[in-house]
Amino acid sequence: MAGKSNKSKSKNRKQQKKSSYFFPVIAVIVLVAFVFLMVYNPVKRNKKVTGNSKYTEQFIKKINETPLRNDASLAFIRSTEQDTLTQIDVQVVDHETERMQGLMYRKQISNKEGMLFIFERSEPRSFWMKNTFISLDIFYIDEDHAIVSIRKYTKPLSTYPIPSGKPAKYVVETNAGFADKYGIREGDRIRFSR
Repeated sequence: MAGKSNKSKSKNRKQQKKSSYFFPVIAVIVLVAFVFLMVYNPVKRNKKVTGNSKYTEQFIKKINETPLRNDASLAFIRSTEQDTLTQIDVQVVDHETERMQGLMYRKQISNKEGMLFIFERSEPRSFWMKNTFISLDIFYIDEDHAIVSIRKYTKPLSTYPIPSGKPAKYVVETNAGFADKYGIREGDRIRFSR
């Protein structure tokens, strides 16, 4: 009889031990789930995304209804002969907020227009195509107005960096294929007047 009693006492102790672990484990799981739902909250997140996409649609529409400004006339010149290869109208962007915006969200630009970025000093530059819907040719230009590198047919919406390779003070963006169409190459120059 004593053997049975000891066995049942031992069994009761094991069950008590198990139950004493069970409730704290459940409490921790519930707490973790609660914190996860408070932080993640998929319903809140989906509303936020929807709101942003509506804002973005209106923003994109407004940008595309507004033509590029004609701030300056810019000529591409053959460096050896001083012959003008072609000339375009450019919107000049020389403030940080405008430079960050660039040609983002535009669905098209004409072959006779582009954007001229002016920086304070000549240094290695890098652009990207985030939120840029059209393929571009990007011309990196030094402080002497010489083209130091051309990045042709950039991939729309890409977040990969497009480096200048050499120091540049100016950057010109045009439609993709512009450099090939007019035979513009590294070493050629630009001239612009405001």
